[in-house]
Amino acid sequence: MPGSRRFPLLAAAAALALSVSGLGQTPGVAAPSVPESPGPAAQPTEHQVTLVTGDVVRLTQWPDGRRSAMLVPAEGGTVRHNAFISESSDGLFVIPEQAQELVDAGKVDARLFNVSALVEQGYDDARSADLPLIVSYGSGARAARAAVPDGAARTRTLTSLGAAALRARKKRARTFWDEAVRPGSKDARTALDGGMTRIWLDAKVTASLDRSVPQIGAPAAWQAGYDGKGVKVAVLDSGIDATHPDLSGKVVESRNFTTEGDTASVVDNNGHGTHVADTVVGSGAASGGKYKGVAPGAQLVIGKVLDKNGQGSTSAVIGAMEWAAHTGAKVISMSLGSGPGNGDDPSSLAVERLTAETGALFVIAAGNDGPAPNTVSNPAAAPSALAVAAVDHNDATASFSSRGPLTNGSLKPDIAAPGVGIVAARAAGTSKGQIVDDHYTALSGTSMATPHVSGAAAILAQEHPDWSPQRLKDALMSTSESVAGATGYEQGAGRVDIGRTTARTLFATGSVGFGFFKYGAANEPVARTVTYRNDGDMAQILDLSVRGDNGLGTPLPAGMVTPSADTVTVPAHGTAEVGLTADPAAGPSGRISGTLAAEARDGSATVHTEFGLVKEDRAVALTVHAVNHTGQLAYRNSDVSLYNLDTGALSTLPLNAKGDVVFRVKPGTYSLMGFLAGFDEAGKQVIDFTLAGDPQMVVDSDRTVTLDGTAAKEIKVRTPTPAEHRGLMVGYERSSGSRSATQIAQLDQYVDHVYALPTEKTTRESFTLFTQWVMYTPEIRIDAVGHGAVRSPEYVVGSPKLDGVSLRRVVPVGTASPAELTGVNLSGRIALVRASADLSLTDQVTAAAKAGARAVILYTTEPGRYLASAGTATLPVPALTLDAGPGRTLARQAASGHQVLLIAAEADSRYAYDLMFPWDGQIPDDTTLKVDTTTTARVEADYHSQTEHPAAQDLRWAYRPGQVIATSWTTPRPLPAPIHRTEWVSANGVTWRHLVYLDKEWGSHYSGPMTDYSPGQVVKEDWLKQVARPAVPENDPEYIPVRGPATMNPAITPWTDSEAGHDGVYSYATDTFSTQLSAHGEVLAKHITAVGSFPAPYAEPTEYTLTMDSARTADYWKMSTRTHSEWRFTSARPESGTAPLPLLQLYYDLPLDLLNRAPAGEKFSFAVRTEEPGTTGPVRARTLTADVSYDDGTTWHRAGVTGGADGRFTVSAHHPKGSGFVSLRIGAEDADGNSVQQTITRAYAVN
Repeated sequence: MPGSRRFPLLAAAAALALSVSGLGQTPGVAAPSVPESPGPAAQPTEHQVTLVTGDVVRLTQWPDGRRSAMLVPAEGGTVRHNAFISESSDGLFVIPEQAQELVDAGKVDARLFNVSALVEQGYDDARSADLPLIVSYGSGARAARAAVPDGAARTRTLTSLGAAALRARKKRARTFWDEAVRPGSKDARTALDGGMTRIWLDAKVTASLDRSVPQIGAPAAWQAGYDGKGVKVAVLDSGIDATHPDLSGKVVESRNFTTEGDTASVVDNNGHGTHVADTVVGSGAASGGKYKGVAPGAQLVIGKVLDKNGQGSTSAVIGAMEWAAHTGAKVISMSLGSGPGNGDDPSSLAVERLTAETGALFVIAAGNDGPAPNTVSNPAAAPSALAVAAVDHNDATASFSSRGPLTNGSLKPDIAAPGVGIVAARAAGTSKGQIVDDHYTALSGTSMATPHVSGAAAILAQEHPDWSPQRLKDALMSTSESVAGATGYEQGAGRVDIGRTTARTLFATGSVGFGFFKYGAANEPVARTVTYRNDGDMAQILDLSVRGDNGLGTPLPAGMVTPSADTVTVPAHGTAEVGLTADPAAGPSGRISGTLAAEARDGSATVHTEFGLVKEDRAVALTVHAVNHTGQLAYRNSDVSLYNLDTGALSTLPLNAKGDVVFRVKPGTYSLMGFLAGFDEAGKQVIDFTLAGDPQMVVDSDRTVTLDGTAAKEIKVRTPTPAEHRGLMVGYERSSGSRSATQIAQLDQYVDHVYALPTEKTTRESFTLFTQWVMYTPEIRIDAVGHGAVRSPEYVVGSPKLDGVSLRRVVPVGTASPAELTGVNLSGRIALVRASADLSLTDQVTAAAKAGARAVILYTTEPGRYLASAGTATLPVPALTLDAGPGRTLARQAASGHQVLLIAAEADSRYAYDLMFPWDGQIPDDTTLKVDTTTTARVEADYHSQTEHPAAQDLRWAYRPGQVIATSWTTPRPLPAPIHRTEWVSANGVTWRHLVYLDKEWGSHYSGPMTDYSPGQVVKEDWLKQVARPAVPENDPEYIPVRGPATMNPAITPWTDSEAGHDGVYSYATDTFSTQLSAHGEVLAKHITAVGSFPAPYAEPTEYTLTMDSARTADYWKMSTRTHSEWRFTSARPESGTAPLPLLQLYYDLPLDLLNRAPAGEKFSFAVRTEEPGTTGPVRARTLTADVSYDDGTTWHRAGVTGGADGRFTVSAHHPKGSGFVSLRIGAEDADGNSVQQTITRAYAVN
């Protein structure tokens, strides 16, 4: 309906996806063998993810490799159902409108909307009923006493962060969100409520010795009398096998922070924690001392934070850190992480707070995301953490070891230790790693390097019990072994050497970082202070020297990093300071790292300080200024994305209040696209949307680009019948080699206009602009007789609908208060009600309905678009809204008491448009879209039902030509089944997949095959027509029963209807299925369904029996309530490859009405066709028998069967009078003895 269709909130989705790859790797272990797949048949892989807003994203991976997704708005939520979708190498982000400004403001973690990462972490709905959150309050005391929003429960208070860990119940996520969010004014950022300052995802963390212990000098420390005795080392990991001989008596305190077992049980069901703990303190008892740990005299404090799968939550780790730091542990060892970061996540912040408060040294694995730079993991990225890289036995950096610097230029990792092929204790009952014997296994990873450093720190803490964590860190780093050819961003200060450290009395600052220097900035020299500490009895004269390079082998020129003196004297038992200055102007750009070496003049010792700085390569500033279609500054709900065509990197940023955003980039070729929103006069509702940009622009110097939405052209759809959109998508896909980025604005029905700014044609890679529309008959038109059309009526969300054409008097009743309704005759009339802050919409509508109103029109006196929702309430009569202008006008017209309204309404649209229009290479000047027989096909669709008013829905996914990688998006829309509908579908190279849901329950759907329509084609389709039963979907190449050398795939889907290619999924909520394969009287396998791998052990021709029993108990499912199917077939091992299975199928075609009913009291005939899909030649049934039952199978009556030519039969039976159900029992056999017997309880209805 023109003038009443609005848009969503859009903004940046360029947050880094959380990496959940493990930090522990296994050396030399081959991948497990995978059984050969006997054929293409496979069920789609589906995931459902409930977002923190209560909105639901459903992801599907189809057997042909294509992906599709849908966004299902939260029930009872906001009126607006819009979202910004971004898909790139960073992940798949889906940010609903109501969360966008909070994400932009940094108050809500963008990772909460990275649905691909949420699935990877196990936070999809099938595996987690809750969404784990960390909520910051600003102080520990405030966090402890803060009320928890309804819909969530507190799991722990994180005092060090001033935060709390919450579990938001997904079924009540919308309630939680509504309580947590406080709407701001039109010009202010939305704020959080209840004292909350930020909401984070409680992200998953994952787990990240004979030669290695001597390699780091531990025996020399033992010889000097230091083995960690009396020092507590906390190991936060997967627990411990305390019964292992090497670990006997080592544990002095323990606590379980996982949900695995009770709080007292720290049994290691994974093996990672035992291996790590043994590397720290193991006695080597089970190996005669061969595999002795680094600090065998130390004591263990065990915090179990990882489960049997090596996974845990950030909040559990922080809780364990707080606990361990207050047990008196001097060293806290953490071989885990949550992926690359900058040290600004909750766990890193906790490291900083706890280090300062308790004096514990946190030794943390750098991560296993190397060899790329910027991959050091949180919380190792925390400044106070001692971040550990991994080296092999030759001190070469392990390829997997994460590298620095951090993206903010900070120097990490800090130190290195052996982490390749480390042999240590094997927990009982585990098989992790390369097993050495019953007691030991070999593992690789920075997880293994970390306990070497933790053990070294324990030894040093024994020698110097009064040292601070920073002093321990400096000592270990400054006395480490500098490895030739290794940069500070690979190994930090070098490979730890605790033997050297314990023998030294001279130490230095471990590292200094100079940070990030922007290209073109003034970049004045930066000075840092290096402190030398002499614990010896004699003064030391140190000669200083600098060496380093830019990471590409170019040595640092003289003057780029210089000490303030060439020598320094450090007094006995004293300190001395030297300045170290970096002058970025004096040297090359790059990731600079190096060493300030200090050699004692008497040759007794050398210490070193690692330094680092990042000098930006040539970079330019791209300033983007944007105005929307009306010329207003574009900033709220607007964002700009820059895609590097050379690297495939995507950056998306929101525009500021001046309509500006600045990108700092390397010179190159980019695609720049902006999503620009236009608002109503009140600045509250987005009513138009503009896509503007340049898909191919060279950026080689500072420049300013204006995205001028006023020059954009409207995207219009011309249909042969009156139609309005009920939702649309506008987006683009831009590629760079094998990588691509797709961004989509998914817009609701209240967007009035959509525009696109024309561009020049691109000359490299591919660019596609696309728009997708769902259009129906206009819902309602209202004319004030004698005055013309009433502008912009909208149904209240959740309202009943008017239907048909009628003339009704409109009566103004003020706010519909009791006093205003007294004595007013509203019988059969339309009540015109003014919105009120004192009365709820539901109360106003209910009061008017009780006074006899046939419908209610509510209008506002406030400026701007007036949209409203009934929430979860049920309105007794239809209710509509009007904006202030048309509302006041109608009130004046109705004041006489004689105004009549002509209402033309259509509750259920009898036609529909599913349209996808792609433009390749550019945004054209003409974006008018014409719907006719040259661009569309027509589908005459019958949507059957088993009940009168099911909550049915349908959707179509569209795949543009060449679209393989990008996900296809859509939103389910109500389907008023039973209904016949004429549908126009784009036939311009777009491939469609149609899904129909019998109910809102996800497992209730049927899907059709991938379909390419031809222009002008007319197609007849039946959906949900009985008989529903298990079968191989007809004419669907994705489902072919085949057999390989050792396995077979029957490819029988749980449900099919009467239409070729339709298959339904198994519903865990309402279905009971059992499938069994037997041969020679032996049960070979039992599964739920018959799609997937079944054993085929016999080479010779063997008769197999496959039986399937099903039941569905859903309210929307009144037919095919139970089925029993039995296939007998003979199969032999193919000589090579695969061979089809002779599974005889029954395909039914019954002349039923839209409620799946046949006439009662008369003869009824229907067709049954038989076929063996995938076989060559006409293999069909030779005989067929049929029985019918009118009492759910208690008694059976033989039905007549005729035909048989080409496997086609006609079954006839005489139905009794009255209503009821007919059950079927059909049997068929082919010429080779392959047979099928199928019984369907309540196959169809009679009436």
